Amino acid sequence: MKRFSLIAAMVIMAGSAMAQEQVAEDSIIADVSPGDPVTVSNINGDIRVLGGAGNTAEVSWKLTCDTSEEMEAVRVICETQNGIDCRVEYDDSWSENHSARVDFILAVPGDVPLDYSMENVNGTVELKDASGSGEISLVNGTLLASGFSGPLSAEVVNGELTIDDCPGLESAELVNGSLFVTIEEVAENLSLRSVNGTVRLKLNTAARVELETLSGSMEVPEGFGAVFTEQVVGSSADFGTGSPVISVSTVNGDIEIL
Repeated sequence: MKRFSLIAAMVIMAGSAMAQEQVAEDSIIADVSPGDPVTVSNINGDIRVLGGAGNTAEVSWKLTCDTSEEMEAVRVICETQNGIDCRVEYDDSWSENHSARVDFILAVPGDVPLDYSMENVNGTVELKDASGSGEISLVNGTLLASGFSGPLSAEVVNGELTIDDCPGLESAELVNGSLFVTIEEVAENLSLRSVNGTVRLKLNTAARVELETLSGSMEVPEGFGAVFTEQVVGSSADFGTGSPVISVSTVNGDIEIL
């Protein structure tokens, strides 16, 4: 088993001696096989998974803190015994006011199907030009997925969720913010749900689409031939035929078909 921890690898000083930015960074290269799990768990910072050529994966990370004391409280750990497992750990001195930020970049073989699981609290999560299966969750920030081949589910609490050219997308959920999905092809039934955020769906393929909202508005171009229904509470609309089915629902958010 390979175990890597960051306490301080390279320190860069910026500004006066009274206000120093501490930076530590490192990288590893790991062999991966089809079906291997790739897990990244973060609290503050970005997670970017970028598919490319080759048959190995390179994981790079950068830890930034305001002080050396904060740097000593944080460890970035990556294990490569079975796939890739990266996480950030904190000692007992951690507090909500800690400035620590960890940014991950994973350069992965795009044609090797891997089992991706990414969790982040604050920052950006990006999954691009990769394949396999993916589960992404984010509390605050921006989630971007494009060119991913395989089953995919994504959820954001507060922020923006943008998905493009992911035919295996199965679900995307949002509480507050905006959800924008471009569909070129859909392989299975798809659920897009929001509580307070706006859902915008750009549909470039034939599918049956079912819309429902409790108190939001719905906009569908006339060319889709949508049938609108006013319910006792809320409203609904549908258009298209056959399968798969794309379901879009909101509580207070608006729905727009492009």
